[in-house]
Amino acid sequence: MSATPETAAEERERLLRLVNAGWTTQAIGAAVRLGLPMALAEGARDVDALAAATTTHAPSLRRLLEALATLGLVAVDERGSWFLVGAGRLLLPEVGGSLAAWAEFCAGASWDAWRRLDDSVRTGASQRRRQGFAHLDDDAAAAALFNRAMRDLTAPIAAVFAERIDLGPNARVIDVGGGEGELLAGLLLRHPQATGRVFDLAHAADAATRRFAEGGLTARASFVAGDFFAAVPGNADVYLLKSVLHDWDDDDAVRILRSVAAAMAPLARLFILERLRPEPAGSSPIDRAIARSDLNMLIATGGRERSEVTYRQLLEASGLRAQRTLALMPGYGSIEASL
Repeated sequence: MSATPETAAEERERLLRLVNAGWTTQAIGAAVRLGLPMALAEGARDVDALAAATTTHAPSLRRLLEALATLGLVAVDERGSWFLVGAGRLLLPEVGGSLAAWAEFCAGASWDAWRRLDDSVRTGASQRRRQGFAHLDDDAAAAALFNRAMRDLTAPIAAVFAERIDLGPNARVIDVGGGEGELLAGLLLRHPQATGRVFDLAHAADAATRRFAEGGLTARASFVAGDFFAAVPGNADVYLLKSVLHDWDDDDAVRILRSVAAAMAPLARLFILERLRPEPAGSSPIDRAIARSDLNMLIATGGRERSEVTYRQLLEASGLRAQRTLALMPGYGSIEASL
């Protein structure tokens, strides 16, 4: 059955919008790299003042501002003064819910990886397999941006998890692969009798320590450097794996889970916080977000997004028993497991 000319034209326009969608990533990322949101927040308003504050070419900056205005991130008044509106305020680095670091990361290092999606589909090779992640140890700026982006993405999930979970009295928590400590900090702030440690590679230590100090948690939170493939610290009641397993293929995910299981005492609990891929997948915004993340794992790390059923199978293969699943934000869930 052939489409009518009107339907064919509409479908072509819809596909064209999808193909052209990458411009928004670069426009938003460029704004963050240039410091434009901060300049707007600090009071620089007209284009010339904004250009001076961001060291940019004023006519070109106006074009970027006009593009951002079509996205509903900035607006201009009748006097020619520009200001942040709506979600544009989330491009400021220190506001609650900030996505500034994520926007910069997606327009930079992540963008470079996406250019090789066809190669990853053809060969199964991810950026990690091709290049490794040593640059996070060798490049302080890259490590800081990556960790800030992960912190900002974690914050809202951490808040929901901390509110809904019962840690038990005087719980000792270890956040395995916890980066800058956003999840652990959120838990400890909500549960004042708990203590905890972040266990991750050394490049996250300074930022995690600062996060704990900012939250007044220095007496209850600390950072331990190490490799979760080698061994995970023991002497904890609760273990957390948030957005860790999706970074790895099934074999490595089982290795990580077995490493955690080896550290767990008989009554300890493990919570896996991940996107849970629906089966079958639909075409909702949540389905598309999970599909995007799954392809991102393919190109960047060699991992994947998984369904709840698949995570339960990985737990069983690791000698762990899946318990209840708790819904968090749309698309995210927490699977509790024990020995």
